[in-house]
Amino acid sequence: MGRDVLSKSSDSIKARFWGKVDVRADDDCWLWLGTLGHGQYGKFKIGAQSYRASRLSLGARLGRDLGGDEFACHHCDNPPCVNPSHLFAGSQLENMADAVKKGRTYRWNGQRAGTDNPRAKLTEYDVLEIRRLRGVESARSISKRFGICVRTISDIRTRRTWSNLP
Repeated sequence: MGRDVLSKSSDSIKARFWGKVDVRADDDCWLWLGTLGHGQYGKFKIGAQSYRASRLSLGARLGRDLGGDEFACHHCDNPPCVNPSHLFAGSQLENMADAVKKGRTYRWNGQRAGTDNPRAKLTEYDVLEIRRLRGVESARSISKRFGICVRTISDIRTRRTWSNLP
């Protein structure tokens, strides 16, 4: 028996699972009320094994285990949602394409690069200054001054990041 599928689980496990869900109207998000894990996705334990709640909910709707290369993707883009009608099975590539299409990534097609990225700690001037200081000041010293890690200094200098700047 695959443990992903709630429909194959005991009635007590099903009751415990659905007891942790705020079931609302069919079109609404059904929020997971139990433990939330990385990324605010619901977590549910069966025995010693922990599962994503959205994966279990989708598996129950499909009546089968999700394959190892399948993800429970959200139409609603709400990680704690476990409404089966808001979920679809997809590969990592399909999930990332969905994220790009919906604008949930921090960089796509060159957009939101540099200071347009909401998570950027540096300005364009900072990056140019970091590049100018190559060979003048150590990466460790620069990283302390700007509050970023040494790896970020290396990525800037080798243009793995901030490649949009001259």
